Amino acid sequence: MDLSPAGAALVRVEEGFVPHWYKDAVGDGTIGVGFTWASAAFCKWWAENKPGMAFGSRRDHDAR
Repeated sequence: MDLSPAGAALVRVEEGFVPHWYKDAVGDGTIGVGFTWASAAFCKWWAENKPGMAFGSRRDHDAR
């Protein structure tokens, strides 16, 4: 899927940005602007960029 910069800006405005882990309306772990553990693309990104770190872990939050 391709998303233009204008499309990305619209998604951010509509969804908002949450800087910490939370459960969304259906109970999936979510962070930022729509990054959800229910997404295969996000799971792949997390595994490649946060090896050994649990999604939503306190250690990740404290590293910021």
